[in-house]
Amino acid sequence: MESANSPISGTALKKEAKQIKPLVRIGKNGITESQVEEIKRHLQKRGLIKVKLLDNFLSKTGRKEAAKDLAEKTGSRVVAVTGFTVVLFREKKQPDEN
Repeated sequence: MESANSPISGTALKKEAKQIKPLVRIGKNGITESQVEEIKRHLQKRGLIKVKLLDNFLSKTGRKEAAKDLAEKTGSRVVAVTGFTVVLFREKKQPDEN
């Protein structure tokens, strides 16, 4: 389901996501505050990122549940969950012109 205020389609985002590599890896310690902040920084800079979920993390939680949790904590939306990889998107904020 597409967001009404997002001009970029999910299909276009998935296609763009195929060209990038995962920037953050989540392992046995789970989703930490520092990882959430790192993801937020990458989303601010790039808008679209991949997060790799490692096996030892997935033994504690499901892929889709983890993706939803990441999206909520980072203010982004889940574009895709494929294998152990989650693709997140958030509109880039324009810097204030003061």
